[in-house]
Amino acid sequence: MGTAARLLGKEGWPLLLYGAKDRALPPETVANLAGAGVQRVARLRQDAPRAISLSFDWGVTAAPERAGTLGRAGPWALESRELERSYGPGRVLHVSLGEFARTLTAREQLSERYREGGRSVRWIRERVASPAGARDIEEARRLYSKFRAFDRPDVLHLFPTFRDAPGFRTEFPHAVPTGPLWGEPFPRSRQHRLRSWLWYASPASSDRLLPGFSQIGARLRSPLEIRWRSPHASVLPSESGRLHWRRLPHLERRAWRREFARAGLRIVTGGRSLLEALQVGGPFLYFNGVTGKGRSARQHRPEKLRSLLAAWRREGTGRPLWRDLANFARGRNLPTILERAADRPEWAGAFPHHTPTAPYAPPFDSAGALLRRLAEEFAAGTEAQALVARTRTRRL
Repeated sequence: MGTAARLLGKEGWPLLLYGAKDRALPPETVANLAGAGVQRVARLRQDAPRAISLSFDWGVTAAPERAGTLGRAGPWALESRELERSYGPGRVLHVSLGEFARTLTAREQLSERYREGGRSVRWIRERVASPAGARDIEEARRLYSKFRAFDRPDVLHLFPTFRDAPGFRTEFPHAVPTGPLWGEPFPRSRQHRLRSWLWYASPASSDRLLPGFSQIGARLRSPLEIRWRSPHASVLPSESGRLHWRRLPHLERRAWRREFARAGLRIVTGGRSLLEALQVGGPFLYFNGVTGKGRSARQHRPEKLRSLLAAWRREGTGRPLWRDLANFARGRNLPTILERAADRPEWAGAFPHHTPTAPYAPPFDSAGALLRRLAEEFAAGTEAQALVARTRTRRL
């Protein structure tokens, strides 16, 4: 949400954070929007004839109450309803941003749920092929459509990704896959530190990486510093040979971006920091967490890295690089990969010097470009439902 707000703010669109009745907002929401030019308001004042609402998964966070199980209204439902009441029919366009690269069919969603729950590949294959599995898939499809509010003609659902997913588009035609939502460019660092890495150890299982670091400490050719931050007490690195650790305090956004830009290598997670590593350029490693142990270890949300690797394969990026990234994300072969990253310049040099392209025509190749286009079209007078219908059929 912060990325989308900054993008539209730089284009000159007024940004309001509306929290009805002066309710307290989560501190992370306020921190994420700091410096984005967002004005906090507790009452709606109609200074324009129409409005766009931005939300993450509108069908979960802002949809009204529904009948049946799990039908409770979203935490932002009141604000959403007040926007519609204040501006009137057709004059509020709800833009919903989906999770990066989460463009899975109902069958894939169900299989992923079983996989992360610890089921074997054979069990999953047999289950989804059974009559009971067919019923589960149909139920998953129905519930996903319901709780993403695909039935709402004034809600536009954007799903940023690097990899096209024809099955997802066919199964959920109201979803609109796009290229990634890129953030603002990082400033060029004049203090680039080749032997200083930055590790954002956000996953709860980040401590799984520590033995790999310990094993390479004595084999490093020259000292290597790891600057790290983590919310988890279990992540407690120890000095090892020429490997040195420095824990970073909480940093404001600008200071963190400065640290991020000048690191010689970044170990990132999730979707946002992965995209930021690609924007900065240069070498990185990716770890989004694992569950289970040994041969039963299972990677969390693997589709994010897979989406990137699919784009790199389209562009001809070398196989050894994406094999190392895939293995590191699973927590496998850690000492070998870390040693290559630390002491083999050709490994770092194999990273592409440009951000990968998405397999969509403009403006759908970039979620940011599409947001700008939508704002322009809506401000020009297009009704919300008509704009949503055109965008769903990619006729902008």
